[in-house]
Amino acid sequence: MKILFWFLVAALFALVLAGCRYAPDIVVHQYGYVAEPPSARPGTPPAPPEAPVPASYPTVYPSAWDDPTLVVAVNQSARRVRLNIDNQPEIVLAPYQATDDLHLGVGEHRVRVVIEKPTAASGILEVIRFLTFRIHPEGRSQIVYINDY
Repeated sequence: MKILFWFLVAALFALVLAGCRYAPDIVVHQYGYVAEPPSARPGTPPAPPEAPVPASYPTVYPSAWDDPTLVVAVNQSARRVRLNIDNQPEIVLAPYQATDDLHLGVGEHRVRVVIEKPTAASGILEVIRFLTFRIHPEGRSQIVYINDY
């Protein structure tokens, strides 16, 4: 009787296994996994982006480079430079320094540039140059490069 019982259990088990053509349901937990949507077929147009939420404050500011009265003076020498623009107080630029917020009015401006060159004989030799440039209201900002040669 015991042999018949175990034979029936084995036969039933074999029938169940023979009838199953799929894997049993298994749940696998993977932490930190983010499901991604299936990829689109080739030739599918991209989805339109979502419209941004309007802000209550300005998010786009005009560039400072669009201001025609902005002038940047750049000292490209290893010497100290003094600038005198339209007989205003002098601007002293260290070697390789530049002005950052110099706004001048519309019109023609005359600049006196004094380059200080140290010498063994006389201490400091001052090389004086004059520059002239114009600022137009429809123009853009300007960069003035100063060299010692």
